[in-house]
Amino acid sequence: MMVPHGLVNVGNETVKVVGFFSESEVISTFKESVQPFGAAVLNQGAPPA
Repeated sequence: MMVPHGLVNVGNETVKVVGFFSESEVISTFKESVQPFGAAVLNQGAPPA
């Protein structure tokens, strides 16, 4: 289950965030599509099919 982290950008610059994960493949599920990908489920680090 994905839990919101509550990050908020309080400045005028673009915020940059780095995450460290225990697995090489991370699947993220969002309530709405993420742009520019146009998908609500993102699979990062998956091996090529």
